[in-house]
Amino acid sequence: MNNPILSVIIPIRTTENYDIIERITFKKRDIPKSDIEFILVNDGSNKEDSLKIEKICTENNIKYVYIDSQDKHFSLARARNKGVQTARGRYVLIEDVDFLPYIGFYDDIVDEINLFELDKKTEDFIVIPCIFLSKNASKDFILDNSRIHAKKIIQKYLEYDINYFENGIPAGSLLVMSRHHYLSIGGQNEAFSRWGFEDHEFAERLLQFSCKFPEPKNKMAYKDTIYGEYTSYEGFRARYRLYGDIVAAQGIYAFHMHHPISSAFRSPKIRQENKNIFNQCIQKMTQNEYYLSPLIDPYRGRTCVTSKNPFIYNRELLPFYGDIFFFDDALHTKEEFYDFICKNGINRVIMQNPYSKDKKLEIYNYLKSKNIECIVGERGALPGSVYFDKTGFCCESSLYDESIWDRELSAEEIESVYKYIQDYKQSGISLEKQSPCVSGKILRNENDIAENQKILFVPFQTRKDATVNYFAGKIKNYDIFINLVNEVQKQLPADWVLCYKNHPLEPNTIDIPGSICLDKYHINDILEASNMVLLMNSGCGILSLLYNVPVLHTATAQYDNYNFNRYICTAEEVIKYCETPFIVNHEKAIRFLFYLIFKFYSFAINVYQHRPGKPDSWPVRLIFQRIIFPDCPSISYSRKKEDAIWRKSILFDRYRIFLNAIEAEKKKAKTKVTVSQAVTPPRVTPTKDTSSKEKTPPAHYIESKIVKFFTNASKYKKYEKNREAFFMESKYTILKTYFNLNK
Repeated sequence: MNNPILSVIIPIRTTENYDIIERITFKKRDIPKSDIEFILVNDGSNKEDSLKIEKICTENNIKYVYIDSQDKHFSLARARNKGVQTARGRYVLIEDVDFLPYIGFYDDIVDEINLFELDKKTEDFIVIPCIFLSKNASKDFILDNSRIHAKKIIQKYLEYDINYFENGIPAGSLLVMSRHHYLSIGGQNEAFSRWGFEDHEFAERLLQFSCKFPEPKNKMAYKDTIYGEYTSYEGFRARYRLYGDIVAAQGIYAFHMHHPISSAFRSPKIRQENKNIFNQCIQKMTQNEYYLSPLIDPYRGRTCVTSKNPFIYNRELLPFYGDIFFFDDALHTKEEFYDFICKNGINRVIMQNPYSKDKKLEIYNYLKSKNIECIVGERGALPGSVYFDKTGFCCESSLYDESIWDRELSAEEIESVYKYIQDYKQSGISLEKQSPCVSGKILRNENDIAENQKILFVPFQTRKDATVNYFAGKIKNYDIFINLVNEVQKQLPADWVLCYKNHPLEPNTIDIPGSICLDKYHINDILEASNMVLLMNSGCGILSLLYNVPVLHTATAQYDNYNFNRYICTAEEVIKYCETPFIVNHEKAIRFLFYLIFKFYSFAINVYQHRPGKPDSWPVRLIFQRIIFPDCPSISYSRKKEDAIWRKSILFDRYRIFLNAIEAEKKKAKTKVTVSQAVTPPRVTPTKDTSSKEKTPPAHYIESKIVKFFTNASKYKKYEKNREAFFMESKYTILKTYFNLNK
């Protein structure tokens, strides 16, 4: 079993309180249909117990991992992290040895992975609600862990029959998530000792990435109360609970078998120490959600990263690299570089655009000559695209070969390409900063280009462009290309007009006499209006496919293909194709685009920051939406806050009064603003100061609204008169507790 869908992680250390070893076999009481592996992590049990544990694991086909930590306190975080690193599954279930699954539990979890669409939303996670069974109920469930028995216990739990359970946790430490995401965010925090707040910190961190539920009020605040008393959508736990509630609503629970509690493991002193650590972590988290170092994926070997350029150094990428070594390609010779790689047993080198500097290129070529795998990470031709290519940079790559992408597409795949094209055209996004879109028709009108005139568009690249200088091909160099464009302008047929656009980052602009400069127009409007494109090897050769416009390229281009472009180098050839245009093979173009968009390119949101002396178009950070990395499964993120589950969902019913009160306040405030803007203020005359008599809103405004809603007039009057007496004289313990926490 090499690539299971799910890995179940079970941390353990034996204790004198009860026989924990016999519980190892609990997991095998459910025989899932899905491909699932079980990993038991023994965090420092004594030698005698460890031998017993290993033997049971071997007999039950459970992968066994031992951590030599007898000189340290038991650490759930350390054990879980080791388990996830050992795991082969795409997803991991963080479990506990004391949980006994009902028959069908693990298949239900796999179903939830699919229902939650974790393959498209790597940042999301699933929380499994837990029922802690009583001693007698535990004995019964060990004898019969059938689904119907599980349903009976859930029924008794909902009826609050305490003969069956001791406690219930709507959202605790049992959760399912992407292994890749777990590694990239640094796993669980090993700074916590024994028990207390380690799960809260991890939950808080997971919520920084997930957008499944909307952010609550004071989203990072910790409210020290039990889940049953949560009625306000405030603080991170109010939101975290919903991840368990949505699973509970489908009848999926984990069942914890009764055992004695170790006072040494859960002492108030340890809990307070861990709470202090938790508060420190929250402060760090507000500055950087990635404040922990990523965990190493031991199956990915070792990678040498040559710079911290965001295209190759990014937290979402790091799990692909395994054990990471830094060696700056600007500070060392090729021989030093090769020696460093050999001494450290490095499997691959990742570089951003090796052609950007001569020294970098020298190292790159030398390493390839020594059969060292070099992966190039660079910006692609489509907006937001990034590629990771182990066969070479841009034009030298073999991954654009027609044999790779030319296959018949399904109707759904074709539709996905059309949707991308539609979204692209509507969005107005581009690789570089552009003027706002106006439409191709307006562009023609503003430049007196008649509808029956054809536009030959020339997008100039920058002189420093690596593809211009190293892959000039037939045209040989940039200046010869400019001469070619001038020559074409002189010979152009009467029904054609030559338009050109300088690259936004090129300081020395080019002027082509007799032609129309379109520097002030968006590239999309130009392509929409164009009938043919003439270029060296610009990315516009791919953008043109989105508009079904034929391309004449004069330099070596990765998109060279007779189905949708022609490789030429003379003015005569350009004129020939103007007089007798060729037609883009639309079917082939769609196939090529599908391959680029969904099988080759990664996509990310670029975060820009102005830096003195640097172009604003170069990002300082990438927030990936999809990652396609060589020899690894693709990873997709959603990150769309607008897609969060709406607050009208039944899941928010426990918070309904709180949310309605907040909404009412917003409407009230909005109404006041509208009225004050609509009415002309009267002339103000001096009056006596009456501010002390003005009525101020109560200190516990939302609370007062809730009390008024649920009580009669006399009780509410008592509340207004003496808030403390109202709560402390109540027969309900929960109200007294609430008051003590919210004085």
